[in-house]
Amino acid sequence: AGDDTFAMLQAAMSAGDVRRAFRAAHTLKGLAANLGLVQLWQAASALTEALRGSDMQRASALYPETAAAYREACAAIGDGRVENTDFCEKDLTKRNESDIL
Repeated sequence: AGDDTFAMLQAAMSAGDVRRAFRAAHTLKGLAANLGLVQLWQAASALTEALRGSDMQRASALYPETAAAYREACAAIGDGRVENTDFCEKDLTKRNESDIL
């Protein structure tokens, strides 16, 4: 089973739950740092800081970049460019950041 941090972030953003979104974004940032996924780390860091300040409007604007970086990280894992197969959700292809905006 894959990590569900991104799914938790999507759900929290969709619900407008700043506290849960912050927790998920912060966790995603840490996972990205541990795996050396720089683009995802940068995007998740910016999102985390917006959420730390309870700025959901800014967080909503930053979310698509984080989602795109997440998809790229999962593609890199799938292509073998990064070695960690438990990071990505199995049904990522069924999700789209526009579903929550």
